[in-house]
Amino acid sequence: MSASPVLAGGGAVCSVFDPTWQNQHGRSQQAIIQAVDTYSAAVARENARTASAITSAIRVLTAQRASTDNQIASTDLKANEANASAVTANMARLAVARAYETYGEAGQPPNNCAVVARLSDFSQSVTEASAAARDLVTDPGIDLRPGGAPNVDDVIRRRLADANDVTLNVRKSLLDPSASDDDVRAFINNLTGLPIQKFSLGGGGVAASAGTGSQAAQNLIAARLEAFQSPALASLWQIRSIRAGGSSSDVHEHLEWMMSRYGGGPEYEEWAASMVTKSEPGILKEISRIRSLAMTVRQLREESTDRTTVIVGTLVAGEASQ
Repeated sequence: MSASPVLAGGGAVCSVFDPTWQNQHGRSQQAIIQAVDTYSAAVARENARTASAITSAIRVLTAQRASTDNQIASTDLKANEANASAVTANMARLAVARAYETYGEAGQPPNNCAVVARLSDFSQSVTEASAAARDLVTDPGIDLRPGGAPNVDDVIRRRLADANDVTLNVRKSLLDPSASDDDVRAFINNLTGLPIQKFSLGGGGVAASAGTGSQAAQNLIAARLEAFQSPALASLWQIRSIRAGGSSSDVHEHLEWMMSRYGGGPEYEEWAASMVTKSEPGILKEISRIRSLAMTVRQLREESTDRTTVIVGTLVAGEASQ
């Protein structure tokens, strides 16, 4: 048997022939290999356990994330649905509120129905007053009406018979809505004076080119007097129509109502308190209504100014022709 080499000092290799050492060496080597294998197996088992734990943890984490994502998605969906529902409900409430503000009680001017009826009556009164004034200028009961040809003697007798405290008083006749039309006509006749007697020139009437020159001249003077007094007659009848009215209430009564409601009268406090409760559409409607009334009143004032201007112009023209 050959001996195993053994390292000696100086790097020399020596053979060991001791059977005891060889046996011991073999057992030690075998124990080391077995220990290494055992450790390797233990490490492998631990690695397997660790890998299994990590895998399980990853699975749990993944499941938790999936559950959390589902919860977040579900929460977002519910939140969006709730928000959409709230927005829809709010829009519906706003639409109802706007509809109420526009068409409900808050969106209408104070006492809307009564005021609309009153304004309609006012407009009708203004129209009727103007029409009545135009018709009454040529009323047969007016001696100095344009184109009339009354007999002066008959006029004098009638005026003497009709003279009383009514036909001679402007407040009891022209400005009194309850006065009769005959009393008003008698007052206007007394106010405008006696007409100039016209002559019937030939068979063609007062306009025919016949008769004497002095008669024709007198007819022209009478016609000129009628022309000069026609603006005054128109103004007097306009005043009468405004005071007396037609089928509706008189214009003067409506003007007094507007002053009472919008100008600080008895109805103003109630109207102002009602305006506080109105929405913006209701306030705008009332402003439009007041503007309409202001335009109507302005038109009446301008018509009155026009009549005054015509009368003054007529007087100036009369003085200039003297």
